[in-house]
Amino acid sequence: MDNNEEFNFKTIMPNLIATIIAILVVLLVVSIKTFFEKEVPECTQADLYETTEWNVCTEEGVQTRNLIEKENFSCKNPGKVDIPELERNCTYIPPCNNEKEPCSQNYSYLFKKGVKEHTTIIENGNYSNKNHNNLAIIPHGEFKDIRLTIIADIRPEKIDEYYYVFFGIDSNYATPRVIGTTRIKDNRLDLKDYGVFQGTETPRTLKFDLKNVKLARESTSTKGSEVKNYIEILNTSPGQELKMTLFLADGNSMTTDINHRIFGVITDAWLEYECEENEECSIERIPSIQEKTEINPL
Repeated sequence: MDNNEEFNFKTIMPNLIATIIAILVVLLVVSIKTFFEKEVPECTQADLYETTEWNVCTEEGVQTRNLIEKENFSCKNPGKVDIPELERNCTYIPPCNNEKEPCSQNYSYLFKKGVKEHTTIIENGNYSNKNHNNLAIIPHGEFKDIRLTIIADIRPEKIDEYYYVFFGIDSNYATPRVIGTTRIKDNRLDLKDYGVFQGTETPRTLKFDLKNVKLARESTSTKGSEVKNYIEILNTSPGQELKMTLFLADGNSMTTDINHRIFGVITDAWLEYECEENEECSIERIPSIQEKTEINPL
């Protein structure tokens, strides 16, 4: 090797070594980066976002929620991730109105507007016995609580006449008693009590706890009222058909000419009940309400 070749080799060698080292460094960096990228998972919605609970369904049938973006995350390709859905369609269910419908899971309709509606029957200007025992029920199981809801209305017009409800449950004959008020003397009720209302106040919703229900004394007996527990009757008569009386009455027009009668009707009535612990219970209406019938609206 002559001097020129030796000089060129000595000159090129450091550059070559530097280049090789640089290439190796680049390859090492790329390898390390590739290795770590393989270890880093692809981003998901859960890595990048949080969402609040869905809001309640609106009357328009839309449900929304809010988005929260995370500032710190350890994943790759965040741009490929779709933003979570923030709006969706839903079925709007109106809140239960316990003034117009049962709100508990256990209930039994006695009267339902548009389905076998009951109107107080008048014969020769007097109450008809057909109003008595106008219903029948069969209890099943044992009950802890039973609540009766009644919605009453009158026709053809709203008047100042006072109205009240006759009610009774019995194994043989449901002796009708005025519910929710007191008798202050023969043939006269306390008009300020809960169970008495005026036609101008209809439709009127009345609620009674059948474990502790107030009944006016009969017109032939002394004044006052008594408290009765009808749940005891149902709990001692499982599987037996019980007679039931439930109809609307008033003070004056009941005894006038039938052509001038201001008819009253219980448009809706239902029993809501709670079973004893670890018991299954139900109240069966006989016959059950199934088919709709055409009626004259109030």
